[in-house]
Amino acid sequence: MACDVCVAGCGNGIQEVGEECDDGNVVDGDCCSSACLMEPAGTACDDGTRCTIGDQCSAQGRCEGEADVATTCFAADRSVIKIEDQAGSSRDRLRWSWLGAPVSSSDWGNPVLGTSYDFCLFDLNAGTPTLAVSAQIDGGFGWSPRVAHGWSYSDSAGRSDGIQKLRLMTGVSSKITLKANGVYLRLPGPASDAGYFTQDPGVVAQLRNSAGACWTSSVSGSLVSTREKFLGKSP
Repeated sequence: MACDVCVAGCGNGIQEVGEECDDGNVVDGDCCSSACLMEPAGTACDDGTRCTIGDQCSAQGRCEGEADVATTCFAADRSVIKIEDQAGSSRDRLRWSWLGAPVSSSDWGNPVLGTSYDFCLFDLNAGTPTLAVSAQIDGGFGWSPRVAHGWSYSDSAGRSDGIQKLRLMTGVSSKITLKANGVYLRLPGPASDAGYFTQDPGVVAQLRNSAGACWTSSVSGSLVSTREKFLGKSP
């Protein structure tokens, strides 16, 4: 954490003599205590994403949770996941589309008034999930209603973990499209030389919101899977 005029002492974001950590605040429960001491491993915390459960402090002072693939979600009839992980993070790309049965307006919530969204992408290895990508969009900024059809989020700078566009549309069927680009997008890098994901047996993408709704899609095969690119469709 940088500051224009730094004042010595706990909470300034600079680890100083006598401090084990300094995360820029004097709040307990975030793995760096109000006295700038590392909280014991196993202390409950919140890592800030709905993509994990059981969040607790690690021995290194990080708040970490276990990847959590939600089981009560609206399932996709069709879906596409596309990733381009190029040299230089400004060229990174992620696309996800979800098409399924219509949902009610109450499931979308009201993001203009505060409903927030999390995007979670899991890679399965022998059925055990690893959180590959997580991104969060708060309610308010960037959101606008699509008259009688849903909601639209837009931020050309991609300040919410790289997400530039998110469309939530309903009608005869419901459709979700997500577009993320650039330096704020955190991609995992390739799982191996054999392909971008392990995919044993697949890759799962989910969108969850603070209203308690979830949309999911699963891709078990891939049309393209290299160290730099992934393209998968379902069915």
